[in-house]
Amino acid sequence: MQYNNDSTKQGIVQDIYFKINANSNSYPIEDVTRAVNNGLDKVSSIILKADNRWQFDDTNNTTLPIATTNIVNNQQDYQFDSSFLIVDKVLVTDENGEFYEIYNIDIKDQNITSYLQNQTSNTSRPTRYDVIGNSILLDPRPNYNESNGLKVYFKRKATYFTTGDTTKEPGFAPQFHEILSLYGQYDYAVAKTLNKREVLKRDIMQMEKDIADFYSKRLKDYQPRFIPRYRNPV
Repeated sequence: MQYNNDSTKQGIVQDIYFKINANSNSYPIEDVTRAVNNGLDKVSSIILKADNRWQFDDTNNTTLPIATTNIVNNQQDYQFDSSFLIVDKVLVTDENGEFYEIYNIDIKDQNITSYLQNQTSNTSRPTRYDVIGNSILLDPRPNYNESNGLKVYFKRKATYFTTGDTTKEPGFAPQFHEILSLYGQYDYAVAKTLNKREVLKRDIMQMEKDIADFYSKRLKDYQPRFIPRYRNPV
């Protein structure tokens, strides 16, 4: 569903205007766009919680959700873009340029004294990381330099609409694009105290549930299997 198609009258904006009897004067495009983008955040949150194995990413993104940066000798703090919502996995290279995965720690974990002390002498191959704010903190600090030696797999925000967008579509399953129209209608209905706001709220809750169900079952053909460990005969 396109965002704003005034030619065909089939866009999200036109759907909002039609169903609440509004227009660009009573409901300016700036307000519509804000409401729809707030709705995008809600949909993204629902999908990210439900989508466990098939990792969701907004189809409007032109790159994969993988970022790399240089490893710098004795540098612990590596800042990342604020569009990262969740850090899924972190890999670093060793002195030979071979990637290996490191594990996540938290300030509440035990046995992380060396990390908490943050000593510049604590250098070696990193084996773990912590995420604080927009920073990935490596422990120990690397004792070498490596070009593009830090690789991060992440989940990111949906790409927002602008007031000038026309043919751009939401980056999630098209059968649920209507929910952005519902969010836009609901904001207007609340602001104007329209009687239909409770109906809109009910419809939104139902579609949110449908979205969560859909994304939680996208890999329904995936069958987990147990791989037995080899045991020596006694």
